[in-house]
Amino acid sequence: MAALDSISLLLFRLHDDLLAINVKVAIEVLVSEDLIPIPGKVDLVKGLLHYRGDYIPVINTRKKFFMPEYDGKESCVIVVLEMNINDISKIGIIVDKVHGIHTTQEKSIKPMEGVNSVKNNFIEGIIDTSFGPAFVLKAKEIFSDSEIVLLNEISKI
Repeated sequence: MAALDSISLLLFRLHDDLLAINVKVAIEVLVSEDLIPIPGKVDLVKGLLHYRGDYIPVINTRKKFFMPEYDGKESCVIVVLEMNINDISKIGIIVDKVHGIHTTQEKSIKPMEGVNSVKNNFIEGIIDTSFGPAFVLKAKEIFSDSEIVLLNEISKI
């Protein structure tokens, strides 16, 4: 019965933050993939990724979370997420580093009561890991309604 209460999370670093997302949503990690620039795109979208016969939008995650731009080398790490929101099947998010999989009990995710607002309602809670505390993200709530409309339009390319 204890196995039913466990959850596996992909741990990744973005700027100074350690973040986690359910592995049921994070379906693949890619390194140094070439992105196709989109003419006239908004800053949120870094470009398109040719992924298994489809083109998926790749999000400038630092820009999305109001973090400074990455000043490191050109290679990047892209986490492909299975979203299934409207017409969006998959998207990629750029992260600085992936630390691996962390399995824990769902009850060990501490809620962020009193901290969540409209701007960060995509944070489910916080967990303790061997790399330090990590914010657990609710993937389907990361993007605002207007961002979902934009991503839907880009996904139709």
